[in-house]
Amino acid sequence: LKYIKTEKLGILNARLTGIALSVGDYVAFCDSDDTVSINYYMPMLLHAATTGADVVFNDWAFRTERVRYVCKNDSSVATDFALLGDAALKRFFSLRGKEHAYFVLWNKIYKRELLLSARGECLKFCSEGYNYSEDALINFFVFLSAKNVQNIHTGYYFYRIHSGQSINVPSIERLDSQITFMARTLSAMRLYVAALVDGEYYSSCIDAWAALMARTHYTYAKRLGYYGLYPKILEQYNQKQLKASTRADGAAYSAAVLLPENFVIIDKELLAVIKTGGKRSVDISTLNSYGKKTLTYAISCGEDITLKVGGDIQITKPKMRLALKLLHNRFFYFVGTLIFPKGSKIRAALKRLI
Repeated sequence: LKYIKTEKLGILNARLTGIALSVGDYVAFCDSDDTVSINYYMPMLLHAATTGADVVFNDWAFRTERVRYVCKNDSSVATDFALLGDAALKRFFSLRGKEHAYFVLWNKIYKRELLLSARGECLKFCSEGYNYSEDALINFFVFLSAKNVQNIHTGYYFYRIHSGQSINVPSIERLDSQITFMARTLSAMRLYVAALVDGEYYSSCIDAWAALMARTHYTYAKRLGYYGLYPKILEQYNQKQLKASTRADGAAYSAAVLLPENFVIIDKELLAVIKTGGKRSVDISTLNSYGKKTLTYAISCGEDITLKVGGDIQITKPKMRLALKLLHNRFFYFVGTLIFPKGSKIRAALKRLI
């Protein structure tokens, strides 16, 4: 373990420092406020070794103080893909910023050589305090070179939602800097795609991404009363008028499936089973789908584990309170999005509740 302090230089600088210090064949990013399930990285490494993939995605979930839930509308979670040639770059842009699974760093592993190359390009744009959209910048240069991008579904990266996140806007200064760096990231992309064969298409996708961010940041500014930022939003995102966010902007995150409240306990018990030597027999009737998938994968990797009804080892059964089920019911969620417009204070309060 190496701890390197990059005080006040920003998240982009810290990530590029980490890439430069890495020594393995593959690199993964895990933010300090997040966690992963036990069956996350090893299957990704094995899949990369088997397929020669440059980048491997795995599933992710939101984690709040009360619940963990998976967004089933996110296409990286809902589908299987093997993107070859320039297909990875096309997928990256085709979503126009609407699914962050494709431009964040934390749900993937990367070939180190790709990240080193991306680092060299990012250094041209790096500046102190680059604390927003740095992941999109790095991933853009990765996908510019990647020729084999695939995904698997063996575990979850738990992205924690809380008040201290860097994406939150507790002050006008924070939102101001987010607009600055997001616009800089999009501008950097424009410089490079102009020379590509499908440059015109990529540029149109960047235009749509800029419009999405303009709506997002305008909605924040309006709700928080940061009216002085309106001219900057128009200028930085090259928009003629300000528009509020729409339901379609967040469609990828609307269909949520709750994970058991005792997910952490289940994960620890699964890890204990895998770590224990000798023949093990697990009672399959106590497993949920994640437990079955985790142990089945362990068996495929050579673990001596038998799954059967009435096995010697029992895993804690998944638990979910009725109140939470009702709060996250899809019908109530849909009705709520219709009644309470995006950006309203009531909607923000309800989001904190659930």
